[in-house]
Amino acid sequence: MQGTKFEILRLLKRCVPASADELAARLGFASVTIRQHLIALERDALVEVHTVRRGPGRPCYMYRLSAKGDATFPRGYDELARGLLREIALLHSSDIADLRPEEKTILVLNRYADRIASRYLHLLEGQTQGERIRRAIEVLQSESGFIEVDEGENGVLIRDFNCAYRMVANLEGSTCAWHVRLMGLLVGCEVGLTSEANIDCCTVFVARPSAEVSPEAERAVVARRGE
Repeated sequence: MQGTKFEILRLLKRCVPASADELAARLGFASVTIRQHLIALERDALVEVHTVRRGPGRPCYMYRLSAKGDATFPRGYDELARGLLREIALLHSSDIADLRPEEKTILVLNRYADRIASRYLHLLEGQTQGERIRRAIEVLQSESGFIEVDEGENGVLIRDFNCAYRMVANLEGSTCAWHVRLMGLLVGCEVGLTSEANIDCCTVFVARPSAEVSPEAERAVVARRGE
């Protein structure tokens, strides 16, 4: 699906339920146009509508994604299942001895994150942190298909709206910790999980260094230390 209907679905996926007027304002279309698309999406069972009263007068109709609408976004479940089963098959009894169930889940997810990162780490050698962040975002985009990035003075906020790991086994944030593991390995520095009001997604934050050093300058410093 492409066009305005798909943009409506994307917008509903990244935010709380919204009215036709709110969607029109965000997308830059006339409300009547958005309502026509919403009627078609509701007919196809891709969105759901419920009424909300905001004071006296007519009720407001609020739209949100249905389960069928959410399923229109690619999940990557096949690759996820193959990868996790591979890591489980490679486990030794000593690896999971005395671990609680949630700790076993984290162990498998971390090892899978390590395996994914290992495919790209050789391409990141000698690159600046900014370049590594950009490549890490590309990797995460290839895994998810729905990444949004906000760059600020203090760092980069990376939102994953289509995390298959989170949908499959969200055990007290353990799957979001998968993002921290993978991004930390790719970026080469500590990253953190964060949350935002009215945004339902996995979000990691990568702090920006006060002054980024080029690979050439970094090698020069190392050489001087060895003198």
